[in-house]
Amino acid sequence: MSIIVEANGVTKRFGAATVLENVSVRVDAGERIGLIGVNGSGKTTLARILAGLDPEYEGRCHRSPGTAVAYVPQYLDAAPETTCLDYMTRELEPLRLELRRCEEQLAAVSAADPRAVERALAEYQRARDAFEAAGGDEASGSAEAALDAVGLPGRAGSPVGVLSGGEQNVLCLAKAVARRPDLLILDEPGNHLDFDGLEWLERFIVGFPGAVLIISHNRYLLDRTTSATAEVADRAVMRYEGNYSAYRLAKLRAATAQQADYAADAKKLARLEALVAKFAQIAREHADPAWGRRLRARRTQLEHARKAAVDRPVLTARSMDVTLGPGQSRAEIAVELRGYSRAFGDLVLFDRADALVRCGERVAVVGPNGSGKTTLLRDIVERGSWDDPHVRVGPSMQVGYCSQHQDIFRPEATILEEMLRFGVKNAADAIRLLGRYLFTYEDLSARIGTLSGGERNRLQFAACELAGANILVLDEPTNHMDIASREAIEDALEEFAGTVILVSHDRYLIDAVASRVLEIVDRSLAGYNGSYTEYRAMRRSSPARAHTRRRERSTGGDRGTRGVRAGGASGANGSRLQDIERRISRLEGEKVALERRITEAFERSDHRGGRKLANELEQRARELDAAWETWAQLAEEE
Repeated sequence: MSIIVEANGVTKRFGAATVLENVSVRVDAGERIGLIGVNGSGKTTLARILAGLDPEYEGRCHRSPGTAVAYVPQYLDAAPETTCLDYMTRELEPLRLELRRCEEQLAAVSAADPRAVERALAEYQRARDAFEAAGGDEASGSAEAALDAVGLPGRAGSPVGVLSGGEQNVLCLAKAVARRPDLLILDEPGNHLDFDGLEWLERFIVGFPGAVLIISHNRYLLDRTTSATAEVADRAVMRYEGNYSAYRLAKLRAATAQQADYAADAKKLARLEALVAKFAQIAREHADPAWGRRLRARRTQLEHARKAAVDRPVLTARSMDVTLGPGQSRAEIAVELRGYSRAFGDLVLFDRADALVRCGERVAVVGPNGSGKTTLLRDIVERGSWDDPHVRVGPSMQVGYCSQHQDIFRPEATILEEMLRFGVKNAADAIRLLGRYLFTYEDLSARIGTLSGGERNRLQFAACELAGANILVLDEPTNHMDIASREAIEDALEEFAGTVILVSHDRYLIDAVASRVLEIVDRSLAGYNGSYTEYRAMRRSSPARAHTRRRERSTGGDRGTRGVRAGGASGANGSRLQDIERRISRLEGEKVALERRITEAFERSDHRGGRKLANELEQRARELDAAWETWAQLAEEE
């Protein structure tokens, strides 16, 4: 394979802080690489260096001559009034202005001065050549074609400010695709996309003709699109073959093997230390110089053994320690919607919707972007009470809320001031709590407005813990969080005995937590018992009914029935597709369970049991890969 870009011995510093140190990495033509690591590890920094956007580093980064690299940032950088077409072509604007200046200069030159005419013609030709080399004459047509390709047809003249967050992400992608790059670098491309948008993104990445480097914390996206994984950790980069699941298995295997070596080395060191202590005692009690030589030899042997011993294995990066409390309630009803309606001007989101969430249920609210998910959750938090005629919240319910917009805090307040407002007694209590959420004592004086999105979400979970909530209303709670923190939240929610109402585009989180789905459809709510994957399988098997009101409205999770379901499969192929998606759901659940059991075996130093479980996990991974292949074939036939 030909190399598109290769970094060798790259070191990057920000002031006194070293982010990357002696890093070497390469991307070959046609590769699909997932770039992962905890927040702040240097993923975006490395991506910008590979894209040629950051020249301030030590070492060497080589891009093959004639190859184009396009970088798609996390956030769109444009004024709200900028049109989509202007955004797509704005790099051409200086060249266009220069060409216009040269045209005006040429028109103003007197024909009586041949030398001036010659100079003006030469300048004009240079400007014209530069404009054409950048694709200037075809830029508008290419931009509109790219907008069509990414699902934004007819939006060339639309201001970027009227686009949704997901549409802005797609616009950034369209701009990169218009350059026909050999390498496409995507920095969190799934942000703000709904599930249909994420599935479209998966298909786009898989079908993209060039190489792709993806920075993402979305484990489903990484599993479905990548064939190699590069982890940024401790200022270095380590490459693993395979998708995220293959990387995870490799890490579990390596940690389990290292644990066995560490245990063996620990025993050896303990024996040598005991022997050195024994020889030291004998040397003190006997004047024979031979015992002194023996003692020195054993000390030298001990030092060599210490240097050769393997380090204590670390299975995962440090993550939050989320403790949500028992959350139990003796009440029957957590939340009940009765004839709930909501509109913004002429836009009607809900029209006399009914739904019931019983105490202890774990419900995922799903629907396309703009359907009203965030509005519904906010109304439950702000309007909900037992006396409200339309949004009833049980009288014994203590609500904990994670807002997608993270606006439960005052931007100008410090972390300590907000924690005091939420119930801590003093700074010592605050740091005892927040230390488990990866904050330091120095962070207490930081203002909320200066925190990253991930930091504010961690703080929201700390506030939920302070509230002693028995019902959690969570709107995109894992946005901006790295994988280690997402897994910590999943574990905490699985142990939480209270009620969970969740909106998320993180399929791992929904499948790990939710046992029931509420779908927003036709300004109402329809309920499905089962995981999100099972819901998608059922919805796919009857797409026509998924968008009609022929389903009866949800009246709650009746534990004695299978809930409200759409109709039967659309033919034999639809039935097979539904069956394979259920198999995928089961295998993914087994895979997650095995990963947790391996982690538990690792923590209790059971390396033999860990190796056996790792073999089982590898088998499940192979079965899951085969199931996804079958799913892809059936989906194409649909």
